[in-house]
Amino acid sequence: MKILFSSFCLVLIFLVNSSFGCTLAGKPLFDFDPTEYIFIGEVVGFTQPVESAKLHRKAHGVIVKMKESVYLPKTPETHFEVFPIRLRADCSEDGTPLEDLKEKFTIGSEVRVIAKESEILPKNLPDGNIRLEDRPDELGSIEINIDEKGKRMTSVDSVFDYKSFKYDMDEDSDSKYLLPNFEIRKDLLRLKNSKTQKERTEILERLLDAPICCNDLDFHLVFKTYSSSEAEFNLLDEIRLRKVLSKEEFKQYKAIKDTRSELIKLGYDGDVADKVMEKAIQEGTDLTKAKLLERSLQILRNK
Repeated sequence: MKILFSSFCLVLIFLVNSSFGCTLAGKPLFDFDPTEYIFIGEVVGFTQPVESAKLHRKAHGVIVKMKESVYLPKTPETHFEVFPIRLRADCSEDGTPLEDLKEKFTIGSEVRVIAKESEILPKNLPDGNIRLEDRPDELGSIEINIDEKGKRMTSVDSVFDYKSFKYDMDEDSDSKYLLPNFEIRKDLLRLKNSKTQKERTEILERLLDAPICCNDLDFHLVFKTYSSSEAEFNLLDEIRLRKVLSKEEFKQYKAIKDTRSELIKLGYDGDVADKVMEKAIQEGTDLTKAKLLERSLQILRNK
């Protein structure tokens, strides 16, 4: 197992050895993905059932007419077909029944869509429209964009206030839970299109307050990509980690990071430092800089 120095798992990768029956999502986001269709639209109907040898049953989709576009790799003639693909208990993929779609979406409802062109279902449509899929191995969604008070949750041009976002799993909808992911797409596109470092820094500082519960962003890699300098990157990365880690976890993170730096200063390659620290931690070495560095050097000397 290679040690990954990221804000998601830098400490936990040493502390936890978890396994899951299914892979529920793709890799975390670290840059804008130009293969995603990201837009707000209106539900105008439902598709006929579509078969695929990769699915246990026929799939149904939602017919969505685009209203506002964040980003479209291609433009349809009039509408999109959006197919939510489910994951079964045995980890195989399946279509969504029509009755489930009708229960969630009504004709005329406004929806937010993050999806990719179909790979499981036949892609080609004869009418010039585009078939999309929200697949379990990706990070997409199709969600109602109107809250319980009848207000729009977002627009394509709005700037999201991550700091004030609150989510209550007992009271709030799935749509609200997934809202930050839509907003993060907008900010990743802004980062991609930004002309000055001042613009980029403003966006990065806003992303610092993205909620822990509800996003798919690899902050470490985003900061690494768009920071103006190593000093700015380190500052942003540590501010974010202090938000998401406990005090003890942050101390352990610092011990690992500082030990790695010391080993590199002593002339060891970064991959070698990673492997030897991993071995030391697996042996039960205390996660303090002094102990971790001492044991890592002992292992290196005994090779």
